[in-house]
Amino acid sequence: MSFVAQTASHVGEAAAAVGYLTKNGISARIFLPSPPTGVTRRLRRSFHRSIEAQTQMTLSGLDYGSQLVSVADIVSTSSKLVVFNDWGMPRDLVSRANQHGLETFGWVEGFQDFNNVDLERKELPYRTVQRVLGLVPSENQFFESNQFHLIGSSRLANIEQRQIPYSDRAIDVLVNLNFSYGVSRRYSRQWADKVVRACEANGREVFFTRHPLDKPGWGYRYESVGPLGAVVGDAKTLITRSGTALLDGLAAGCDVIFFNPNFERAAKYLVDEFPDIQEVHTECELSVALSNCSSVNKELRSVGRFSDCDPLELLFSVLVKPD
Repeated sequence: MSFVAQTASHVGEAAAAVGYLTKNGISARIFLPSPPTGVTRRLRRSFHRSIEAQTQMTLSGLDYGSQLVSVADIVSTSSKLVVFNDWGMPRDLVSRANQHGLETFGWVEGFQDFNNVDLERKELPYRTVQRVLGLVPSENQFFESNQFHLIGSSRLANIEQRQIPYSDRAIDVLVNLNFSYGVSRRYSRQWADKVVRACEANGREVFFTRHPLDKPGWGYRYESVGPLGAVVGDAKTLITRSGTALLDGLAAGCDVIFFNPNFERAAKYLVDEFPDIQEVHTECELSVALSNCSSVNKELRSVGRFSDCDPLELLFSVLVKPD
């Protein structure tokens, strides 16, 4: 059984899965794509994602040096293939695997624009794999019932299980800057400035976290306190645009505010499923939302959204069919 990891977060999920499968007698391994070569190609997002994935493999105590192999090698030595997306680099691999009779699975990597309503992308996500391993129940509306399996995420489950009391959190308002994939990038500075003004109007102390692929030169003048996953558990309130951060904030027990001044539509399935996500569209609405969640006496958010079932047990039940 083979997992293809393109980013550090993919490696984390895949490493947990491989460890669980191995303990239960199933041979599994992780492959990384070879990073682009050449000076200009090193400027690509794919290069930086690949380096981050290699670093995470090393931190996880895993060897990736012998795993940078060809599509033909992966297909010829695997019976089942798990990818975290099936567009871009993995698309040809998944298509070849399908043609050669492998079972192919797409483990949803996070928030997705499943119908490409906001993101300019030719292929619809998770339509090349045979089966989809979903994070949240509302994703099933985009697939055939026999294609979709609700698995969840060990990463989100771990965030939820590490919740600390609301009053002990050191970060008042955490703002997630994530315009790394092009959607609404031209509004990024306006978006950040509106958030700062709304926080200042409510006397809220604001801290920023920035996506690793978002560069300060894209209009941000705010320093990042670190990666979202490392700091979200210390935040009382999280403000973000559409993205996986919405799920991270819910798992961490934050007050989650989805500031959506450009009326992006892709996150509607998450807003509909999780009433705790407050979607606002104007600076005034954002200010009101902040004033409504400024109490320091709150209990923890309700837990069990992501950790009531063990994602690795669910994954095992789907990937490994009983005799």
